[in-house]
Order: sequence, then structure tokens, then C-alpha cells
Amino acid sequence: MEQIPKEHFEQIYAALPTIITGLANLSAPPADQMEITLSQLRTLEILSERGMLTLHELAELSRVAQSSTSEMVDRLVRSRLVNRRRDTRDRRTLQISITENGRRLLERKKNLLAQKYEHIIQKLENQEREEFQKAISSLFKIFHEEV
Repeated sequence: MEQIPKEHFEQIYAALPTIITGLANLSAPPADQMEITLSQLRTLEILSERGMLTLHELAELSRVAQSSTSEMVDRLVRSRLVNRRRDTRDRRTLQISITENGRRLLERKKNLLAQKYEHIIQKLENQEREEFQKAISSLFKIFHEEV
């Protein structure tokens, strides 16, 4: 593996907190429009992609403690964004699935987020966009492999 020049690493290291905070701020709705948290949105994404899951499976995929996942599912059930039911084969097991309301909210939030990201990415020059896309794709692969 090639060594990163110290000045490049320092620039990257200094810029990352600002970039991460900026992305988080883009993703977060204004306080007066708070319908759902980012963690809840991620839960809806997982359920939309994977279908019905047990509470244990959802907690593992979310990388969140099962007790925290259970509390989040309670809130999502009250908001009618997910359903929770007992498994017919094992009454001790809860099955969690996304509702149609949950799918609609997820789609609306994803579209809004895509518009915000596009607005920021449009500020880059064409070559910078291409380089950014390559870097993001590489980082995605690295993180995906390590997970």
C-alpha cells in the first residue's frame, strides 16, 4: 500500500469533520419539520430493502443494541410506519415490516435528500465531480468490505 504524503493526510483529516457535519446537516430536517430521525429513516431503508425481519435481525443490520431497536420500533409502530407481529411458528419472535405509510415517507425523504445532495454536487466542476464519484465509489467498496 502506498504511503500518503503527510500534508495530504493532514488536509483530509482537517476537512473530514466539516464534510461529515455538512452531510449530517443536509440529512437532518429543520427542527420544526422533524417527522423522523436519521436512525428511524435507516431502519425504514433496511426494512424496505430486506422485507420482514425479526427484531434481532433488524438490530444486527442497524448495528444498534436490541433494546434501542425495540424502542425505535415502538415509536415507528405508533407512527404507523412499521408493523410488528408475532411469528406464527415461534410466538416468542417478533416480525417487523414496513407499512405503505413507511414506504411513502421513505421515498419522500430519499427524494428530498437526493435534491439536497445534487445541489451541493452541482457546485463542483465536471472533473471534480468525476473524481468525487470515483473516490466515493472506492470508499463505499472499502467500507462495504470491512463491514
